[in-house]
Amino acid sequence: MNIVHLIGNGFDLNLDLETSYPNFYEYYKKLPSKGEVIKALKEDITEKYKNWSDLEKRLGEYSINFKTSGQFDVAFIDIVTNLSKYLIEQEKKLELENIDSQKLFDYLAYPEKLLLPTEVTEIKSFKKTFGNNQRNINLITFNYTRTLELIADFKGQQKEISKFGPVINMLQDIKHVHGYVDKGMILGVNDISQIANNSFHSNKNVLNLLVKSNCNKVKRQNIDNACKNLIIKADLICIFGSSFGITDKLWWELVGERLKQNCKLIIFVLGKEVPAVLDYMIDRQESDFKDAFLAKTKLEKKEIEKVANKIYICINSEMFNLKKEQKMSIPVT
Repeated sequence: MNIVHLIGNGFDLNLDLETSYPNFYEYYKKLPSKGEVIKALKEDITEKYKNWSDLEKRLGEYSINFKTSGQFDVAFIDIVTNLSKYLIEQEKKLELENIDSQKLFDYLAYPEKLLLPTEVTEIKSFKKTFGNNQRNINLITFNYTRTLELIADFKGQQKEISKFGPVINMLQDIKHVHGYVDKGMILGVNDISQIANNSFHSNKNVLNLLVKSNCNKVKRQNIDNACKNLIIKADLICIFGSSFGITDKLWWELVGERLKQNCKLIIFVLGKEVPAVLDYMIDRQESDFKDAFLAKTKLEKKEIEKVANKIYICINSEMFNLKKEQKMSIPVT
């Protein structure tokens, strides 16, 4: 059985790291501006702060303000290099001594345990159809940080993370589809339709920086294709810490296609708190989140009707809450 986790920035935020784009802007705006292009960029971030909630999406929109590809290069390089510096410092703040790595392994191997009882039973029954064979677990992270590797003490070789009876759960790999904090950082849009400046649509130099798939091709490391293959072969897919942004639409479409086969999907999301006395009303939120995800796929109406029952929404769960339990000190009398 193949289990694939798609992990977004919510993972690092769960670790109390300030890795959101708004966190970065507060740092970035205080830096000296190297020229008018950078100064204008920062002014736009300040004046239209809400528009910059998604840095990648806004970069595509803001491209209309660049008169030349040279101006774009100046702005892009400045943002990426400073984002790199900022995230490197955030990564250093990870306090491994306060993190329970076994919790990570348990969540990776048994994500269904956080679902509702009837859903837990369904996923368990689904897993049993694959027999007692080894379960291969792969992580595809959209984050630049190496927090996953640090917590899992993962050195690039498969690692047994748990065993229950004859079933062995093996962590196969952790793939950074967008690169790392200090190497090959990919930041951009899904395709040229998300670039407002039409003059850039045929500019190879701009496209190879701003369109993610182009950038991966230029890098020639085949990471994106390896990640696609993992999803294509996945039996259970889990999404955590992602807002299904349009700049990563390629991946949501791929997951949607996989659901047409023998595959199930668990999505972990943050939602509104529902009073315990009305806990059944959470079904409304689940439907909304499910619709939001399906809207990012290429599935047609009839296909959506067939795959909808393969999607499980888990709201405000303890997923990837990795903090060690605090032990109460008992005073000696």
